[in-house]
Amino acid sequence: MKLRSLIRIVSMAFVLGMAQVTWAETPTNTIKNLLDAVRSYNKTASVAANANAQKVVEGTLPIQDLSKQVLGPQWEKLNVNEQKGFVQLLQDLLHKVAYPKSAEFFGDLGIEFVGENIMGADAIVETTVS
Repeated sequence: MKLRSLIRIVSMAFVLGMAQVTWAETPTNTIKNLLDAVRSYNKTASVAANANAQKVVEGTLPIQDLSKQVLGPQWEKLNVNEQKGFVQLLQDLLHKVAYPKSAEFFGDLGIEFVGENIMGADAIVETTVS
């Protein structure tokens, strides 16, 4: 595996770790569903065709909380409309860049789920990637 690929995987794990991920089922099933949704995203399809993938991703990753974490202390300096605008900007970025690139990246990876460690509201889903 190339170093660049490894960095992307670590980056995704970091984002998932930063956000308060909502566990719809078990953490492993939630991550499987998230990856399946990302893999199903098709950058040449219509917005409607990708709506289900977007719904799964945005239902799993709390974009509002992620926005607050991205801006850190600057978040509180924004008024409500500016905060809403930033959340929308982040969602637009995900739609136009992150979803298509993630679908391309994760599409060919073999991902095996090998373990799960739940610690209160946090969890680690151990995987191997080939």
